[in-house]
Amino acid sequence: MGEQVNKIIRALSSLESDIDSLHKDVLVMQNDLKSQTKLEIEKLTIETQNIANEEAQKMISDARDKAKLESDKIIQDGENNILKLKRQIDNSFDEVVDHIFALALK
Repeated sequence: MGEQVNKIIRALSSLESDIDSLHKDVLVMQNDLKSQTKLEIEKLTIETQNIANEEAQKMISDARDKAKLESDKIIQDGENNILKLKRQIDNSFDEVVDHIFALALK
């Protein structure tokens, strides 16, 4: 019977060693998983920042293009108004000169 008890004690001791070894392996795997998770978080953070920067640049570019179109339209409207005023001045010039001569001759 003593032999069986020793056999059981050795088996339990071996089982305890196996459990300790598995526990160490689990701790190593846990640390590896934490490290991989940190790396993935850093990668995703950088990727998210890059996407946000690209979106911001696109928004800025779109706003710049829109502002350019609007300013070009304002400039064109201003030039058209200047031309219209010049035509009105040219059309009225002869009439104004005749009116001044008429006043001067009176």
